[in-house]
Amino acid sequence: MKTTRGKTLAAAFLGGAASLVYELIWTRWLALLLGSTAYAVGTVTACYMAGLAIGGFVLGRLADTHEDWCARLSFGGFGILCAASPLIYHAIRELYRMLGGGLWPRVLIAMAGLFLPTALIGGMTPVLVKRGLRESGSTAVYAVFTFGSAVGALLTGFLLIPALGLRGCGLAGGLCACAGMICLRSVPAMQGSARGPVRPEQPFPVAVCLCTAAVYTVSGFTAMAYQMYQTKLLTLFFM
Repeated sequence: MKTTRGKTLAAAFLGGAASLVYELIWTRWLALLLGSTAYAVGTVTACYMAGLAIGGFVLGRLADTHEDWCARLSFGGFGILCAASPLIYHAIRELYRMLGGGLWPRVLIAMAGLFLPTALIGGMTPVLVKRGLRESGSTAVYAVFTFGSAVGALLTGFLLIPALGLRGCGLAGGLCACAGMICLRSVPAMQGSARGPVRPEQPFPVAVCLCTAAVYTVSGFTAMAYQMYQTKLLTLFFM
């Protein structure tokens, strides 16, 4: 049990680190494409949140019956796309040159190119949490994933980009995600009767659902607005 739990936590750390490597290198690339760091951060953050939401919902549902497949897809698929970041960036840039247009066409083209990788990142969390629940450590899994994200952000911003460049960082992030997939492959997935009896879900009242959705919407909007605000301030601070 301790061995499998350690592998799950290692996969969570590696997945979190890889996701922030990808976010930071794309912020740098889109700053070149869009002509503004603020536009780049806004585009990447919006695409990340949309991808995390949709990918987490879709792959989270699929993981109920295809846990191993979803683990390989989310970690391995993202690792491949992360390593292929330079090719994706050049494709986005060439598509913009072909279609022309102003700022918003560039933003939409960039978001279209980033959606699939961010959706795969969104699928990492439900897969990891399902394994964590089986090992009585879902909170630890989420905490380690978040800690890995923090470490990935610091290393990428201060060490990896100056040392390896954006291309090298993309390869490093891809290898990191694939290493997480290897860790998860050695952890047995929950099969058949091991899942236990299925308990019927008790629906909440509509008023409770609407109130919960409103609270999540406002808190998410506030958190992202604060992130953009702090990013702009710290950009001036480090100049």
